[in-house]
Amino acid sequence: MKGIYIIILFAFTALSAYPQFGKGVKIEKDIFGYLQYESNNNQKASLKKDVFDAWIYTDNRNNEVEFSKEYWNDILRDFKQNDTKAFMWLIDMCAELSNYKEKYKIDIFGYQQYENNQQEKASLKKDIFDKMIYEDSRGNKIEFSENLWRKMIKKRRSDKKVFMDLVQRYLFSD
Repeated sequence: MKGIYIIILFAFTALSAYPQFGKGVKIEKDIFGYLQYESNNNQKASLKKDVFDAWIYTDNRNNEVEFSKEYWNDILRDFKQNDTKAFMWLIDMCAELSNYKEKYKIDIFGYQQYENNQQEKASLKKDIFDKMIYEDSRGNKIEFSENLWRKMIKKRRSDKKVFMDLVQRYLFSD
């Protein structure tokens, strides 16, 4: 019985660490069905879809994160199609940021693109020899053979997740 009490106590403690479970937090959908967040410390955020089906997170600290519909579909898959959990992930991700903007998209050639308002950019494209090439504004350029690329996708389950990992590893590493 003591073990169950400890597990329950741990679960409540862990859940209270996330803002979505705190007191004074309101998450609801507006009249268009888009998620809105407001906390008792006056933090506000929203998640809306634009005319191109991109999903855009914004908050009252002037942060904005945009995902094209292809990226958003992958993110939702990670959260078992629960848009509220994905929204809370974005709130947590931007909690310590202000005046930050970033965008993940796929351009008209099918290349994956990342950019932010810090003049950091990255891209992922396939060359004529079927090699995947990652490049970023820090001068990193990495070519992946077809075989290695398949292994990376198998591990991460999506080319978009692989790209996001590459951006985190190479563009944001110190």
